[in-house]
Amino acid sequence: MIKISRISKITFAALFIALNILLTRLVGLVQVGPLFSWARIAPGVSIVLFASIILGPFYGALVGVAGDALGWVMLGQFTGTFNFFLSIFYALMGVLPYFVAKALLRLRSVKVKLCIFSILGVGLLGAGIASIYLSSGIGNIINAVGGDPNIVRLILTIVVVTIFLVSLVGCFLTVYRYQKKQVVLLARLSPIDCFDVALSYELIAAFLKPLAFIAFYFLILGSPLEVATGVDYSTLLLLTLIFGCVNIPINGFLLLLYCRYGNGLIRRGGYEE
Repeated sequence: MIKISRISKITFAALFIALNILLTRLVGLVQVGPLFSWARIAPGVSIVLFASIILGPFYGALVGVAGDALGWVMLGQFTGTFNFFLSIFYALMGVLPYFVAKALLRLRSVKVKLCIFSILGVGLLGAGIASIYLSSGIGNIINAVGGDPNIVRLILTIVVVTIFLVSLVGCFLTVYRYQKKQVVLLARLSPIDCFDVALSYELIAAFLKPLAFIAFYFLILGSPLEVATGVDYSTLLLLTLIFGCVNIPINGFLLLLYCRYGNGLIRRGGYEE
């Protein structure tokens, strides 16, 4: 990985926090509609991934939690009530990329890494399809807008599969292009490593992020999520996975660019092991 002095880490962390706020709160697509306010298309995740891998898990958590908390302080009137549990979630997710990247670096075979990506991707798709048919929240929405539940669920399934396939193809084309050129990345990561890290982040986030909303509604607002909003855990899982399919190629590609062009910036404050 990268050896960097503590002063340099603090300096980089401050820079990454600012970039995280910019790419998440200002550039990120949020509040698409009443239902989709639970998730966002946010390239700011790539900053958290990069910070965790380069600076370590502590600074990754710091960038994640500070980006969320300070972002709310600066733009809170546009993003709703502050959710303390979401900050905890972002702190935990700031720790994850470091250990995923470290595990991937121990693997030499690109084919094994591609298999890992495929398995994680199938898990993401399977969870999304299962949530369509198991979610009572989706059923409530279908009943509210009218229509045949079976047809609506079939259409949702087609949409999810299409988004997933487009995302997967985009990832594989990018990996193929950069692997073919034998591009050397910072911290000895390979192109497929960048996308594996992005996919693992989104997959785990899909299961954990809804818990932050459930805890917020139940412990802070004093009302179960489904009673207050009409949606349940499975509905939030589905929405997070849909947005995750869009975020994976975006953040994987951005992480790849950071690791390719960040050599000069990072190595001024440290050296590679």
